[in-house]
Amino acid sequence: MENTHVNLTAYEGVEKMERFTEESFRKYCSDKLASCTKHVSFLKKFFPKQQIKIIEVGSGSGKLLFRLEQEGMLLRCVGFEPSSSRTAFAARFAKHVNSSLVEICQEDFVKSSLTGDRFDVIIGIDVVINLIGAISKNYIHDFFKKSFDYLEPGGIIILESITLAREIEAIRKSENGFFTPWKRFAESDPFKYGLDEMSLDADGNLVWQKYFIERNTGREESFTNVLQPLDKAAMETIAAKNGLTVSFFDKWDEQDDTSDEEFIAVFKK
Repeated sequence: MENTHVNLTAYEGVEKMERFTEESFRKYCSDKLASCTKHVSFLKKFFPKQQIKIIEVGSGSGKLLFRLEQEGMLLRCVGFEPSSSRTAFAARFAKHVNSSLVEICQEDFVKSSLTGDRFDVIIGIDVVINLIGAISKNYIHDFFKKSFDYLEPGGIIILESITLAREIEAIRKSENGFFTPWKRFAESDPFKYGLDEMSLDADGNLVWQKYFIERNTGREESFTNVLQPLDKAAMETIAAKNGLTVSFFDKWDEQDDTSDEEFIAVFKK
């Protein structure tokens, strides 16, 4: 039996509904919708007046798709999210915002099969492409091959990537091969603190062990994922291999919080 890569199961248990009260759920959803302002602004530059058909890979809670629906930008949309807990959260989120257009599939995008319309945009925000790249040597190729099956002629692929240069440098300078920064989450999050324990595997990928301390109980939970570092040169190589052009943007929007290690790549035929 084929082993399932940790990246396809890592987020199982994230956004479990039992972690939320009714009030904290509403606040959490509001914060998530607000966090997508930068993505909406970016997409409006490409489609200023046009309603779009869009696929989101690694759609999580569905926040981006629900926000696009609220903005009146959608004709059809499908999100692919392998985690059952996040898919269940998205279903509750959909009821909360009275969504009628967003479809979330609990499925690996690369192994999916959609029929009907083709799509104007395939998008992966946060570190989705870095997660995909670490699954196997051919997974990025398989991602683009599947994307071509679903895209309209002239459609675009939008991917947010991270170089991980700062984390890799910190790991290499450490005495024990680990970089372990702490972080504090927003008040609406069911977790108060997080500890990231980062190291490198034999392929140069970042192994990211994430520990979380629950806000109300102090209980600790953890999961692991693996990220392939991808800089702009790597994205140009990917584009060339797939017969695409690629344009780069350092931020989604002038006012957003995109870090200096992150960038957005837009691929076109």
